[in-house]
Amino acid sequence: MRQAMLRVTTLLTRTSPKKVIFQLMDYPVPADDTLILMWHAAGSESSVAPHVLKTILLILKGKPGEVHASLPERRRFSLDTTNMMPVAASQALCTLLPVGSYKKAVAQFFPQLLMALMLQVFYISELRLVTEDRPFYARDALRVLLNCSGLQQVNLALKKKNCWNQFSEELFHHQGVYLIAKTLSEYNFPQFPETLQYLYKLSVEGPRRSEDSVITVIFFTELLNNFFKDPFPEEFLVLFRNWVNDSNPAVSKLSLQKIANMAPVINEIENVCSLLISILDAFLSKEKTVIIRALLTLRRLLGKLDKVTYSSLCIRIASSYCPLMDHSNEGIRSMAIRHFGELLRDMSHYMWMLNDVVLGGLVPLILFLEDTDISVVKACRHTLTICTSELNWSTSYLLKDKYYNFELVVLNICNNLLVSHENYITDLISDTLGFLRSSRIYLRKASVILIGYLAKSGGHLLLRDEIEVMLEAIDRVLWDEDPIIRQLAEITHKIFKEIAHRLTSSHVKQTFRRLFHFICIKKLKPLYNYNWPNNLASSPMKIKETDGDKEGLTDENYVYMFVKNET
Repeated sequence: MRQAMLRVTTLLTRTSPKKVIFQLMDYPVPADDTLILMWHAAGSESSVAPHVLKTILLILKGKPGEVHASLPERRRFSLDTTNMMPVAASQALCTLLPVGSYKKAVAQFFPQLLMALMLQVFYISELRLVTEDRPFYARDALRVLLNCSGLQQVNLALKKKNCWNQFSEELFHHQGVYLIAKTLSEYNFPQFPETLQYLYKLSVEGPRRSEDSVITVIFFTELLNNFFKDPFPEEFLVLFRNWVNDSNPAVSKLSLQKIANMAPVINEIENVCSLLISILDAFLSKEKTVIIRALLTLRRLLGKLDKVTYSSLCIRIASSYCPLMDHSNEGIRSMAIRHFGELLRDMSHYMWMLNDVVLGGLVPLILFLEDTDISVVKACRHTLTICTSELNWSTSYLLKDKYYNFELVVLNICNNLLVSHENYITDLISDTLGFLRSSRIYLRKASVILIGYLAKSGGHLLLRDEIEVMLEAIDRVLWDEDPIIRQLAEITHKIFKEIAHRLTSSHVKQTFRRLFHFICIKKLKPLYNYNWPNNLASSPMKIKETDGDKEGLTDENYVYMFVKNET
């Protein structure tokens, strides 16, 4: 009767291989001796071997342990509501792959079987952490596949590296995938062309699950590293460019890491601009580690990039740094601010292109001088020193520890703005208003002071509607929970009231008042005495004013400096 049953199984497999295989995989795991005999019977003929392997590959697309909400009784015999068919399929491969009649079919489906089993090893590694120990059939099938494909040396090498034993550890799996790819490459496995072709197809089509893409990227990248020199051919670079903004953060970071390694040959890449823009797009990621990796990758590439290409993208890159200067994560904030300064230093010969971006990024650079994180403060001082030097402002000495005082820095910058870039003051006030509602106390303090000085220097440029909006914003700060902020806000509120009082509805008078300010530019005086030095005589502002008096830096000299700058 047993022989008759096995004969029937063989005959049924000839006519309906898919149905038979699905039925055989639906029995409990592990399979008993009778079921293993039925697998042998189903795989006894070479003519159906491709159909059997195709069906098993279809089953291996499933994830072991997935719970099915509804299971029609007519479609399943097992009472288990979790999908363990992929585990049964892995055990079946341990039985079928060594069969002589399957040799040709195994060679035909080698890449698919290799990737499917590596994914199953990953799934089972996860499953073993939350369930009782189950046999590791996927790992065993992977070893059988290598032995049946003429890669016995690869199997032995991986055994010496203790790869197979460590695969049961979930955290090792990514390293294990890397080891398999590296070892296959070391032995120049003959299946490389079809494996690469399959991986490329898989990458273009996209994986079934987010976690699958990580395995694919690791394996694909390592094969490329061993068989191609940097930079990769354009068709492969397109994949990495797309992976930079993958929904899976691990894939994004792996891609960015590989792109960073191509820095020495960045100028040999055909579409380098599109590659750099994809990295800038990663700045918008919600994952902090992706943004940090993107910042590091971009900086590494820019250090080697041809200056002509660099200059064509410098405005776009500098503008992309600006939103990150106010990021909630201090590490990202610090890095973006410092890299912004490095870009300005790199592009010092192109500053005429970057003036707008520099002035547009002034507000966060000034406000975060008061950051509670020392790395952010140092980054702000570093970048502000570069900015003010490129703008020919004498502010650098105020940023040194010996002389530093926040209000003096703001006062100096506003005086310089008044002389050389007056038209930007209104925009800077608008940018600063957004920080008044910050949850961080130091930002609210700093923004109240900065708005006051900007308003004092550019009040003649403001329209009535603008002043009303700004007064409304300051009114809310008058009720701040912090008493120091309330005191500072009262001074700023008074400044806006004075500006509103002087404002006229006559267009002619308004124009005349602006012309008068254009001709008679007056230096600002201290308004808040916020954290003022105890010994004012030794302060940098006092020293500078004394030197200025000797040199005749009067209001008339400021007019001369302004006209000279405009010319």
